[in-house]
Amino acid sequence: SRLSRIHFHTLHYHAMCYDPKEWTHGGPSISAAALAAAQLSCGDALHDKDWKKFEEIQYTQEEIAHSIGMNIDEIRDDHIPCAAHPEDITIVCCASSAVVCTKPERTAGLGDSISGAGLTFQNFVVGGGRF
Repeated sequence: SRLSRIHFHTLHYHAMCYDPKEWTHGGPSISAAALAAAQLSCGDALHDKDWKKFEEIQYTQEEIAHSIGMNIDEIRDDHIPCAAHPEDITIVCCASSAVVCTKPERTAGLGDSISGAGLTFQNFVVGGGRF
């Protein structure tokens, strides 16, 4: 077997690289993961738009796009930056800044929830069909 998807998340960003022949919807997947982290760790602050409970965004879309080898002119405000990996064009990478609470209400279980939310929006392609 071989690795076809990797999802990495830190306090300040989420990144995922995947084989588009085996996985779909990388951008929405990363968006869902980042949103899940904010919703679960920040309590009602995201829903209530209580922005003072959040740190400033650490990375701009341009910085993220540059880090995954995406041309600046390809960036759109309504899409998460995704691009072919600079060293292997058969792999697509997507990245997003994370929304970080200044005082999280909970942190236990966040990793599993973030990964699960990301998988919810991706389809695994099996033998030409979707699983």
